[in-house]
Amino acid sequence: MVNGAAAWAWAPGGVVYGIFLFTVDAGLITAIDIVGDPASIAALRIELPPL
Repeated sequence: MVNGAAAWAWAPGGVVYGIFLFTVDAGLITAIDIVGDPASIAALRIELPPL
């Protein structure tokens, strides 16, 4: 979860290098935004599952 929304994080070893943010409408993914900028990633509230 990122900012309370559906997302996928590329986080080898628990270090986040990229985020895929999903826009969901009526149960379907309608858009995917990819964030790789370290400053933008740092501004997000990211909830990773335990390793």
